[in-house]
Amino acid sequence: MQTFIQIIEKIKKIKGITLDYEVADLLNISKKAFAADKKRDSLPFEELSAFCRTENISINWLLYNEGPMTIGKEYPQSLADPPRFSVAEIPPGFE
Repeated sequence: MQTFIQIIEKIKKIKGITLDYEVADLLNISKKAFAADKKRDSLPFEELSAFCRTENISINWLLYNEGPMTIGKEYPQSLADPPRFSVAEIPPGFE
């Protein structure tokens, strides 16, 4: 697993920001909590998970540097939200 600093640097690069407090704001955590997490190299998993869902980023890529950075949009968010295709997009044999 990557360190807190490595993960934060990835987020900064993705979002085009440079300062730690900007990442804290982005993750919706206080600057004090961010500094404590950084000092302890402790990851705020819930906030990182929410960030990944919002930004369509693979948490495996963010935490472990494995797989593609983004999650493919070809899969529905849930079973209640199946993909929709126009007639022109339906693959041959599935008409």
